[in-house]
Amino acid sequence: MLSREESLRRLLSCISHVSIIGPPYTIGTRRSTVRSCVKVCGLARTSINSRPKRADLRVELHRPGALLMQKSIISIAALAAASSVTLAHCDFSGFTSTSYVVETSSTRYHVVEVYAQFTQTTDRLLNLFNAEISLSGNPSAVFHQAELVGAIPKSFLPLPFLPPGDEWVYDTYITVGAYQGNLLNGTTPDPDFDDSTYTAANAISGTGGWYNLPPSNGFGDAGSDLKVCVGQFTIDDAHYANGTRVQFAGTIGYSRYGIATFAADTRSFAVPSGQLIAYYPDRLDNDAISDVLFHNPQSRQVAAWLMNGLTRKAGAVFSDEVPGDYVSQGIGDLNGDGSTDLVFRNASGQFFAWLTNGLSITQKGPISGALAANWQCVGIGDLSGDGRADLVLHNTTTGQVNAWYMDGLIKISGGTIGSAPSAQCLGIGDLNADGYQDLLWRSSLGFVSGWIMQEGVVFANSAIAGAPNAIASSWSAKALRDLNGDGKADVLWYNEQTGAVSGWLMDGAAKTAGGIIHPGVASAWKIDAVRDVDGDGRYDILWRHQSTGDMNGWIMNGLTKQSGGFIRTANTAWTMAD
Repeated sequence: MLSREESLRRLLSCISHVSIIGPPYTIGTRRSTVRSCVKVCGLARTSINSRPKRADLRVELHRPGALLMQKSIISIAALAAASSVTLAHCDFSGFTSTSYVVETSSTRYHVVEVYAQFTQTTDRLLNLFNAEISLSGNPSAVFHQAELVGAIPKSFLPLPFLPPGDEWVYDTYITVGAYQGNLLNGTTPDPDFDDSTYTAANAISGTGGWYNLPPSNGFGDAGSDLKVCVGQFTIDDAHYANGTRVQFAGTIGYSRYGIATFAADTRSFAVPSGQLIAYYPDRLDNDAISDVLFHNPQSRQVAAWLMNGLTRKAGAVFSDEVPGDYVSQGIGDLNGDGSTDLVFRNASGQFFAWLTNGLSITQKGPISGALAANWQCVGIGDLSGDGRADLVLHNTTTGQVNAWYMDGLIKISGGTIGSAPSAQCLGIGDLNADGYQDLLWRSSLGFVSGWIMQEGVVFANSAIAGAPNAIASSWSAKALRDLNGDGKADVLWYNEQTGAVSGWLMDGAAKTAGGIIHPGVASAWKIDAVRDVDGDGRYDILWRHQSTGDMNGWIMNGLTKQSGGFIRTANTAWTMAD
């Protein structure tokens, strides 16, 4: 393995030689020149241990049969002809992303990888054009772009190899499926891709575009994960600030079974902070007090109450009409803006989100394709510590548990986090106050266990210490919320037969205290929701009379009801979204 210094010396020497004996060196010829230098100098791609993924994409530069891709100018029509395709309709789900923060020896990089998401493994991305890519929410933000002064200038185009150094691994670049340093990548800029203008302006705009040549090289294929990377966009720590977002818009050409079409999409992606961000699941006006959302399936409306103790200080019925087959799945702040959002599911199994800002709906749209009925949404909460709600789904047939990590209407990533066969999810809440919300389960025999989450994965899975061996099925867990103000979610229990109310005070996967809050509330009254309506850090209990619709509240302090009273009457056709 060559040292970093020797690799750079050979590279610089070779590029200097090429620039003297060959055509004038410009940014437009950067990639083909560097490819030639790599071949002549015998540089091997440097392994970067700090990179968290892409190990499978490392390419040995001198393997037998390896061919260097040559750039050429090709039109959209020629691209379609090269693929033997005609215009038709295919399915494209939109742009999505994966994001992470990585610490290197020199700095921290905040990375957003953008993908074109498809619905079939055989879908193929051909090109992307009319690209508009920029940064917002932070006036000092600039895309990190690596360079070797006098040799390799800044560029949005991908290199066919990696020079030594983390700065190249986390370089900002566009692509069709191939990653920085892949010798055989076929990403080729359109003739009007003015790279020098884009790098100077720190954005891609206008008619910029790129394509994959040849389309059959496999880089544009959706494959088993149903997505194709179209770019990596990075900000180094010196230019990062909370609230920074990547604005990404473009039109793609893609095909299925040899038939091609075009589709456009516009998305906004949060650039990760790498720090825990406080999550508030049920506020609408960001005033440290929980609020209430209702759904009326009969009138197909949504309404909200802004609370101040046991008083509704304001309220509204939203003008947006809810489709008749929508069923509420719960609420959570999907985009981290301090205003909780609604999640619905329609009759075909597709999930939708309505994003709110106080007493109005700001955006709504699908967040998934259709799912089989045995996939049930069992929780909405922040598993990853980024201040945004995620969705937890449980397959009631297989027991598989999946998580969708969300950014507004975008599922930025997702996958299986565990298995809970024949179990019921009791709720989601931060049991140990570490900034990651956890899951509580009850087995078919009544045993209760906790999944302690950390950075989106199950860190520990154990029975709840100090809890009874089994909990009778007559007891329902109504919420995992902090009852005593210690920052840790507790468990509120309600007996559906006797009306008794009980609570467990929790510390991680251990019950530290417990007791009866009330021996038996009249059967006409049911717990509608648990909210911190007075903003004291301790969650309170909201009750609804099943016949009259009267709502009462209990102001709580741990396992003690401090006070209570009438709030307001809400027609029983309105169900509280929780």
